[in-house]
Amino acid sequence: MAEADSVRPEWHEALRRRAGERDASLASVRRDLTILAEGGLATAPLPEAAGGQGWSDGPQAVAQLMAVLRQLGGIDLSLARLFEGHVNAIKLIGRYGAAAEASLVWDAVRAGQWTGVWGADDNPAVTFDGRLLHGRKRFASGLGLVSLVVVIVSEGDAPLMVLARADDEHRASLASWNVAGMEASRSGTYDFSGVPGRPFGQPGDYLVEPAFEGGVWRYCAAHLGAAEALRDAAALHVQQKGAAPTADADRLVETALACETARLWIEAAARRVEAAPRGDTGAAALALLCREVTERACVEVMRQVDRTVGTAGHARGCVFDRMRRDLGLFLRQADLDGKWRRAADRLAERGWSAEAL
Repeated sequence: MAEADSVRPEWHEALRRRAGERDASLASVRRDLTILAEGGLATAPLPEAAGGQGWSDGPQAVAQLMAVLRQLGGIDLSLARLFEGHVNAIKLIGRYGAAAEASLVWDAVRAGQWTGVWGADDNPAVTFDGRLLHGRKRFASGLGLVSLVVVIVSEGDAPLMVLARADDEHRASLASWNVAGMEASRSGTYDFSGVPGRPFGQPGDYLVEPAFEGGVWRYCAAHLGAAEALRDAAALHVQQKGAAPTADADRLVETALACETARLWIEAAARRVEAAPRGDTGAAALALLCREVTERACVEVMRQVDRTVGTAGHARGCVFDRMRRDLGLFLRQADLDGKWRRAADRLAERGWSAEAL
């Protein structure tokens, strides 16, 4: 993880020091986000003209953004997910929002607020009557933490993006997040019934490639960071046992190969997507193939680490247990077969050559 480790900012070390204190409580995750904000990460995705570092737009900051997502993934995948959602919201507002929406979000972010993108509908699904939202969103990450969100309103093949406040604790519920993983993402349902919304962009803009599917490279970077952290923890475990048996060393080699393969694919996909013009489906397909490679690499790392560490890696609360649960769940999101099919279709059109995408 040489590139991601080349800079050890203060926020990184502060979060590392909190490893033994961190839990999924609202206060704990809020403290983590405060550390990130104090380290400049909340505003970094903003355009430079708005006081940020431009991480959310164009290829110039790919290396920085990938390094941060890897670092966050190696600390806590829930934090990485929240930060990626923040970046995505800023990207959408910057690309499709008018000056009024951009000013509203930029001011909020500079004031220390976090943003997100909520797409999955609950029952009833979210609708928009031109002024107010109605219905609920599920799998909404950052409940109690984000203030402004981009709400995706399904309108057939042309979903609408609506900017709305999401900071009313009485509308939020964590009860539906009944899974063993990513608890600190503070995910659940949010009831938007009667909440005013500001539509922006054109219907269908949300699905324009390569920004839509192609953005999966950011998740992949976070997944890679978690896999690298598991590898490093396994290596330390072996070192602490004493002389490494040949089998342990062989398994660590397999984890190194898996991580490096994923890294090369993610870097290639990130550069391609962030430099691609509107409508470039080849870049999106490359990112989807990258997602498949990253998933396989992470699964291989988890398998090799589990074999290396053994029962010690299943102790409740240990780094192996938490990160394996978080990574295993995060990798399952979302519509994996659909992503595979769409990538395969584009690959077939290019003669089955990923290099031609």
